[in-house]
Amino acid sequence: MPILRFTSTFFLAILTITLAVGQEPVAAGSHQKAAVSAAGALTELRQALGTTATAVPAKGAAAFQQAAFSQLNPGVKQTAAGVHISLDDKRLLVLRNDRAEQEETGVSTYRYRGTDWRNQLIWVTRQLYEETKTLLISEATGKEVEIANEPQLNLTSTLLFAQQNECYMMFEDCYPGFQLWRINKGVLQLIKEARLKNYFVVSGGWIAPKTVRLEIARLQDVLADGKVPAPKRLYFDVTLK
Repeated sequence: MPILRFTSTFFLAILTITLAVGQEPVAAGSHQKAAVSAAGALTELRQALGTTATAVPAKGAAAFQQAAFSQLNPGVKQTAAGVHISLDDKRLLVLRNDRAEQEETGVSTYRYRGTDWRNQLIWVTRQLYEETKTLLISEATGKEVEIANEPQLNLTSTLLFAQQNECYMMFEDCYPGFQLWRINKGVLQLIKEARLKNYFVVSGGWIAPKTVRLEIARLQDVLADGKVPAPKRLYFDVTLK
């Protein structure tokens, strides 16, 4: 009996050591690397935001709670020549297509995308060669404001979030990141242009009246041309103060 007891104890000890040696270092290294990556992203994000907003880690993707742009607007007409906008003061604002470029690319210079009725803001994109500009035009005054990318409105249409990713590939003075805007009676005011250096905003949107859920990845992984098959995604909540 003592020999059997010793044998059982010996094999259990060997099994425990084998599992520990075979599994623990891999898990620890993976967790450590992920923790370092998340910590670096959070630090860079907080530095980019400054005192305008807080940033905290989030658990994953979330359903966005946002206001939608309406496609219906009788005051806007998309024509072969461009986009015609009837302003409140009866003036007609005409955004004319570039014929030479349109013939070369087959793409209209100006394209109507939608209307935010609460603020009377008309969303139009302007295609110039490889660059697309995003414009919000006041239906009341005709004033144009260029934002970084597709506008994301919170549910009350008082705050706007826009990613800023594409332009940095073509312009040295443009950084990956995002913009936060305040909208007051149809007037846009830039709150913050958050510039990132080592991270890329994959997606983002409003999950609460003042909170944006960000999904980001390392810029180096995104630009790896397939060498990194699945860049690790990190999630953060940015809340305006």
